Amino acid sequence: MDVVDPATWASIKQAIGTIRDAVGLARDVKQFLPPSKQEENIAHSLDTADRAIDLAEVQIAKGLGYNLCQCAFPPKIMLKNGMCEQTGREIFSCQACGSEYPNRLQEQRRKERQEATTLANRAQRDRWMAR
Repeated sequence: MDVVDPATWASIKQAIGTIRDAVGLARDVKQFLPPSKQEENIAHSLDTADRAIDLAEVQIAKGLGYNLCQCAFPPKIMLKNGMCEQTGREIFSCQACGSEYPNRLQEQRRKERQEATTLANRAQRDRWMAR
C-alpha cells in the first residue's frame, strides 16, 4: 500500500539512485588519488555513506508501508508477488532470500483456523438457541 502517489515514489527512488551514483563516482576517483594517510578515512567515509543510503531507503519504504525482510541488515524491501488463492490477500517476497510474507502455508492454516472458529461459533450459537 503506497501512501504517496507513484510519481512521488519514483522521484524519491531517483534521488536515492543519484546519491548512490555520486558515492560510486567518489569511490572511482579515490582509486586515482596518490596513496596517503587519508585513504583509509576516505574509504571509511564512503562505506558509511553507502550504509546510510541503504538505511534511508529502508526507512522511506517502511514509512510508505512496505514490508521488510530481516534476512540481512539493513533489511531488504519486500515487493508484491501476487495474491494468495485461498484468502485473496497480497503476498510479498524478498528479492534477496526469496522468503514470502505472509507465507502461503501460514495463510492457508490461518484460513483453516478461521473457518474452524466460525463453525465452532455457529455450533455454540445453535446450542444456545436450542435451549
